[in-house]
Amino acid sequence: MATTTTNHGLTKPAGTDNVDISVLNNNFDKIDNMPVLYSQSSAPTNKVAGKTLWHDTNDDTLKIWDGTKWVTISASSSGATWG
Repeated sequence: MATTTTNHGLTKPAGTDNVDISVLNNNFDKIDNMPVLYSQSSAPTNKVAGKTLWHDTNDDTLKIWDGTKWVTISASSSGATWG
């Protein structure tokens, strides 16, 4: 009997289950829609607008790819901003 993962709700067929390709595809789609975080000194080359975050270890800033450029995210007591 299939179970699901705790963090992302991915379906894990049991070892004795017949695997349905649509179940695997659904898992892949969930993974593909998740944000990606890189923590490194150089800008990532694999990026998707609004979903790719980069912790720039050179200056200890968090940035998001907006589709054109990296935008620094800042936080304050009134909330987070970028742009």
